[in-house]
Order: sequence, then structure tokens, then C-alpha cells
Amino acid sequence: MKTRSALRRSRRAVSPVLAELLLIVVALVAGLFTGSFTFQTIGTAAHPAEVSAQFNSCVANGPNESCSLTLSNVGASNVETLPGCVVGSNSGDLVSSGVVPAGGSLTVDCTVAGTQPAQAGTPITGWVALSNGASVFFAGHD
Repeated sequence: MKTRSALRRSRRAVSPVLAELLLIVVALVAGLFTGSFTFQTIGTAAHPAEVSAQFNSCVANGPNESCSLTLSNVGASNVETLPGCVVGSNSGDLVSSGVVPAGGSLTVDCTVAGTQPAQAGTPITGWVALSNGASVFFAGHD
């Protein structure tokens, strides 16, 4: 029967060169995963919001014009509207701002002060800003 010291000598260890190569491979794989998430080459953890705008109508309200829009989000993330909007080339305020839920919709009103109300049949364009940095454009006829 072998003694303990003989058993210790008979075991083979991993060679230092093989151990070093194994550590290099592990470090490279970890670096690739870290870099891919940092530079978003593999994918993102959350799916973005995908919002579109439907023009409903514009109504003259004294010296102001108020346009109603329905924002629809078919994406997987909620997104919030910012307080500003644009109708034509005039900046306005988004009166009924809020969160456009994932898979849902939100009706908002963009009010532009001190503009000449559009005539019936006039093309109207504009956009609404979102909290994720995107802008939702709309177009319609008054």
C-alpha cells in the first residue's frame, strides 16, 4: 500500500502553461461579453417604446389653437411625454401630458398660443417630444 507522500507525488497537476492559457481564454470571453453589453452589440435588456401619433382635430380657442392627438405605444416599455409640442412651426404646450403605457394609448392636447387658426382643409403637421429622446410626428387636415 502506498503512503500519503507517495500518493501526493503520483498525482499530476495542471501544467503552468495550460493554466495560463485557460486564464487568458476566460478573460477574453468575459471581456467580449462585457464589451458587447457596453456597446450594445448583443442586445438590450428592455425593449424600447414604439410610439405613433394619430391626428384627431384642431380647434380654435380664442387666440390659441388646440390640437388633439392620440399617441399609441406598441412597444414593450412605458414612455412619458414631455411638456412641449410643435404645431407647424410654432411651439406650444402639451396640456394633457402623461405616460403612454406599453401596448396602450394616451390622448393629448397640444395648445399653441397666439397663432392664426388654420382654415378648414389646411394641412397640419407637428410633433410631440418623449422622455426617451424620441419625437413623434403627426400630420392631418383641419
